[in-house]
Amino acid sequence: MMTIIGSKDTFAIEYEMTDSDYGWMEIWVNNRTVCSYLWRDKKFHFWGHVKLLVEWFSDSIEAILNETEFPLAVNATSSIDFESKCRRLPSDDWADARWNWYISHTWYYLHEDSPLPLVYFRRVENKIEIEWDESDLYDGPVFDNPKGLEFVDVQTFSEVIHKFIESF
Repeated sequence: MMTIIGSKDTFAIEYEMTDSDYGWMEIWVNNRTVCSYLWRDKKFHFWGHVKLLVEWFSDSIEAILNETEFPLAVNATSSIDFESKCRRLPSDDWADARWNWYISHTWYYLHEDSPLPLVYFRRVENKIEIEWDESDLYDGPVFDNPKGLEFVDVQTFSEVIHKFIESF
């Protein structure tokens, strides 16, 4: 049975564990799914090492809630725009700063064998920007919402993430 924390019409995490570490998970933002996909005519949510994602949120929540600036002087309008513009800089200028920001604002580097969406979480004033782009990550799965940029109230985001972490 899936457990849901939060509200699908604002921000929620829905999950069901199949053992102590692995399970199904879905992120809902403003009634849009982030992790659902169609593969071989079947509907799936992310399935994988959910406990690892819980640990990532636990390690990254303070950076997400408190960092309001990108680590480099790059004129960007969103997380994906920042990443794209950083790649155009000489690597000596951005490699360490970009990587440190990347590992605390997206979980994508943790993906294993299951399609895990590239999602960024970052504070913008009193909102959390949640941006994702799965349009060309995988050959096969077709995500319900391959791209998105949504904003969630900081307090709502924080409450849902902390309850999710505490549920483990």
